[in-house]
Amino acid sequence: MASPRNDLPVADTVWLNATQFYRKGDCLEAQKLFLGFLQNGNPHARDATYFSARCMQRTGDNKRARDVYEQMVVLDPLDAKSLYRLGEVLLELGETQRAFELRQRVGRLNPDLLINDLWD
Repeated sequence: MASPRNDLPVADTVWLNATQFYRKGDCLEAQKLFLGFLQNGNPHARDATYFSARCMQRTGDNKRARDVYEQMVVLDPLDAKSLYRLGEVLLELGETQRAFELRQRVGRLNPDLLINDLWD
C-alpha cells in the first residue's frame, strides 16, 4: 500500500477565502484579503493583483483597474490575459483605438482568449 504524500504545500486558508469571495462576487471582502498578498515575493502576488483589478473593473472603477493592468503589462508584456482585460477597460473608457490595438496583440499572443470569453 502506498504511503500518503506529505510533500504537498499546506493550503493557505486566507488565499482560499479570498478567492471564494472573489468567485462569489463579493469584491469588497476579496480585495481586503488580496491586499495581504500584494507584497514582493509572495507566490500569490500576481494573481492577487489581477483579481483585485478585476474587482475594480466589476465595480466600475475602470480608471484604477486600467492603472493596475497597465502596471501588470509593464512587468510582463506577454501577459495576454491582462492585455485582454486592459483592452476591455480602455474600451469602456472610450479609448477605442488603443483597445483594438491591444485586442490584435492578444490575438497574436493567445488566440483562444478571443475565441473563448474569459471565465473570470
